[in-house]
Amino acid sequence: MSDLAENKKRKGRKKCLFLIWMFIFGSLEADASQLGRFLFGIYTGWSFGLGYEFDWHSRPSRSDDYSIDLHLGGYIQYNLSERLGFQVNFNYQKGTNEWEFTYPGFPYDSGKDKISFISFDLNGVLNYLRLKNMQFYLLGGGGISSGDWESFDGLYFNFMAGTGVKIYLKSDSRFAINLGGTFHHLLDPDEYGADHANYLRFHVGFEF
Repeated sequence: MSDLAENKKRKGRKKCLFLIWMFIFGSLEADASQLGRFLFGIYTGWSFGLGYEFDWHSRPSRSDDYSIDLHLGGYIQYNLSERLGFQVNFNYQKGTNEWEFTYPGFPYDSGKDKISFISFDLNGVLNYLRLKNMQFYLLGGGGISSGDWESFDGLYFNFMAGTGVKIYLKSDSRFAINLGGTFHHLLDPDEYGADHANYLRFHVGFEF
């Protein structure tokens, strides 16, 4: 009887340990899925240049104007908590360079050339307000841009900050429509000084 009772105790302890292990494992899995999960997003929208770099430049021979319009991008986001996360963001920006050539003794000429630049950013994300199926957020960071236009060439820096809202298809879903806007500053330093440019970017996207 003593051996039989001891075996029952051992089996009971094993069952308890198994249930405890399953509870801990399940809790860790749930925590990881909620707080440490990866999110992916794609987006598109329109950009608007600000200031001198995006104005018409009148010169004695060649006058021109730079403008930006459609942009496309994507991101990978990792949530450290329900409030904080970080995001790796890639963006392709399209634009045009409209120009005119006037010089005594030469025929008048004009045209439109395509321009573009790409940006890689690392951003911090703050989720600051949740209302039913809507999550409002702030983000900011910086990175590297590349593309030749105006006085910008090679690699140069970019800094950004913005806000937006994610509209979830269901309250417990990770699928969301992402609407937002960001302010961007480009900085291209060289030995003679630095070139600066500012623009606004508005987007609509899908997160999954």
